[in-house]
Amino acid sequence: MREKTLQAILGCLLHDVGKLVYRSGSAEGTNHGVLGQAFLKECFPQPDVLDCVRFHHKADLLHADLPNESPAYVAYIANSIVEGKVRGSSEREEEEQDYIHAPLRSVFNLLHGNTLDYSYGTAYYDDERIPFPDNGGKNEISSGQYLQILHEVREHLKNVQPAEPYINVLLSALERCLSFVPSSVGNKDASDISMFDHLKMTAAVGACVSEYLTANNRPGFRDEIWGREEAFCQEQAFLMFSADYSGIQKFIYNISSKGALKTLRSRSFMLELLMEHLCDELLTECGLSRTNLIYTGGGHCYILLPNTQEVRNKVDAISARFNQWLRQNFGIRLYLSAAYTECSANDLMNIPEGDHPYKNIFMRLSHALADNKLHRYTADEILEMNQQPLLSGERECKTCGAMDRLLPDEDICRWCSVFRNISGLLRNEELLIMVTPRPIADLPYIELPRSEGEAYLHLTNEDRVREELSRGTDILRIYAKNKVYPDLERSTTLFMGDYCHNSLLEELLDDSEGIKQIGYFRADVDNLGSTFTSGFERKTDDPAERYRYVSLTRTAAFSRRMTMFFKYYINSILRGNPQVGRFRLRGKPEDERGRKVIIIYSGGDDIFMAGQWANVIEAAADIYRAFRRYTAGTLTLSGGICIHALKYPIHKAANEAGELEDAAKKLDGKCGITLFEADDSLTFKWDDFLNRVIGEKLHQIQEFFDFYANEQGCGSAFLYRLLTFLRSQYLTGDKINIARYAYLLARMRPSGSASARYRSAYREFSTHMYRWIMDNRDLKELICAIYIYIYLTRAKYDALQEAKS
Repeated sequence: MREKTLQAILGCLLHDVGKLVYRSGSAEGTNHGVLGQAFLKECFPQPDVLDCVRFHHKADLLHADLPNESPAYVAYIANSIVEGKVRGSSEREEEEQDYIHAPLRSVFNLLHGNTLDYSYGTAYYDDERIPFPDNGGKNEISSGQYLQILHEVREHLKNVQPAEPYINVLLSALERCLSFVPSSVGNKDASDISMFDHLKMTAAVGACVSEYLTANNRPGFRDEIWGREEAFCQEQAFLMFSADYSGIQKFIYNISSKGALKTLRSRSFMLELLMEHLCDELLTECGLSRTNLIYTGGGHCYILLPNTQEVRNKVDAISARFNQWLRQNFGIRLYLSAAYTECSANDLMNIPEGDHPYKNIFMRLSHALADNKLHRYTADEILEMNQQPLLSGERECKTCGAMDRLLPDEDICRWCSVFRNISGLLRNEELLIMVTPRPIADLPYIELPRSEGEAYLHLTNEDRVREELSRGTDILRIYAKNKVYPDLERSTTLFMGDYCHNSLLEELLDDSEGIKQIGYFRADVDNLGSTFTSGFERKTDDPAERYRYVSLTRTAAFSRRMTMFFKYYINSILRGNPQVGRFRLRGKPEDERGRKVIIIYSGGDDIFMAGQWANVIEAAADIYRAFRRYTAGTLTLSGGICIHALKYPIHKAANEAGELEDAAKKLDGKCGITLFEADDSLTFKWDDFLNRVIGEKLHQIQEFFDFYANEQGCGSAFLYRLLTFLRSQYLTGDKINIARYAYLLARMRPSGSASARYRSAYREFSTHMYRWIMDNRDLKELICAIYIYIYLTRAKYDALQEAKS
């Protein structure tokens, strides 16, 4: 990394720290550049960084006497681009005076044309709490809270040195300190961009500007920027890069049942690492840091790069190298699609609005990726693959079915062996992944490609990492799972949705109620692609107003919130976070150990999990309710749930759950859930399923049949007959056979000697049953409720039948 680019990144990451000082009231003055400079002199006295902080506004630069190569000019233009305009000489503090205690508002407020008023009631990053926004509340951030945040920033800076290995450490620290602090709070601001997102994006743009000018032999930042801002903003100075792994679903799920669960989680984990590793390798080769990583998740990424020939060459070379490695290790099962497109600062600022250039960036990328997927391999690469030796087919891997790379004298391939061996390590809450250019003999590792050679990702812990650092081991980078290590150089926090109640599916069925079956749930967010590209557009013909809230920073902030839900907060939801509460099929005591489920995969916007079938339904309901609350009701998700015997192949269950998910997405407006079978009769809107199927029908059935079982000994045989009748009525659409229905219900009528309580319960039950069969919507909900009740009680029924016989 070039020294000037390093200083620009650090300066941009800290340029607004003076706002914390100003809002805390801990120093006199209103110019946050001056206040920030004074604050950093005490704890991070780097001259170039201090200049970026002091002079990142035009009014201050106007009278500054800085060297031509000062990165302060880069910080100024980067801040202007991220703000969405080349700003004039006026300051903003006077606009903030009446709003300095305003909270961060939710980035979901403006989605899909909404004008909501949700805000966060906390200014702190809390590991134990999910940041659900409050609607119309009187949240505020007090001066005392700003003082505490300022203190935490100061403490973190003590662990940071002005060197490349510490950029990601600083980035993680700022994310924890400033994720719920608004960047701007003036009365004309939406105030939904956190200070962290603003600083990170400013650093991304600043790094690109520094690299672009330097690589093109234009190191005089003042000459290139000052006084010619508009001309510079028209230059194609940036590349928007995107990459996408094809074949993820088949790679994860297309395995046999033997040892499937362990390898499924390991395969999912490896793919997450493969994308993170690709991003870091690319950024390192281009002389950048993770500040330029806009989004990563679900096997997809976006990175902002400088538009230089050197960077283009690096991107092409690394993409080719990764695909070569994928072919060598997995044949055509996995493929990396990669593309980039030129853009200017004006494009990033969506200028001119009427041409929607910002949206066009992502449309061009999408088309380029699609074209890349249609033309995956060059003629030479196809020739190379066709020259591979033919395999005898006498042996194949018992897990994935591959016939190559089999271990000697074993019926398993090398990769499945790796996945099996690391599966137990993934449950370690203190897991650290140490990336080195050479293997460390006594540590398990995953071998991945580099631009040249290989990288070895060792799964270990904090003590071993610090030991290797003290020995001087060549460590490329360190990944920490769901935890920040503020004094560990080269470390990056990777958030992973990896909740696991028990790694053995059979043990999830211990002491479970009802049938001994495993449930599988697959779901993803509805319309996320269109939301990502045009979700912040307003519904108006005026271009200026239509694209008023469309910006790179808002897109990045939105993406980060989504990633945090599916990669971090979902763990807390499944553990039983009291903020969410636990949805129950039956009113049973709380299980403090969390849901009996296992996350197999949870990416940027989707999830696949397995577990005890009733817990899977309840956990799916928890996730849906939490997601709606987390996104202020602006986004929905659709999913499918199937249930099978313990020995049923997981890859088949995954495919079936995917088909059910597809059925749910056919609902108008989506937001659906399909259970058991991929047809209309078992597909519902989420709220209808929770409130009408479970809250109304299932509750009524439970009320009566639980009571009836105690009075009469059993009632499930009647439900089986009733279910057959109701399904026939619904599927054929024939006129209701009331006489037949009345006969079935009459068989449950209490005898003359029955208790008054039983008679009353029967009257209420039969009244509801007659009403529900007359309406098609009620009828399909009743069918689903009976299914669930039978599954909940069938084990008890089977035991009684066995005792009678």
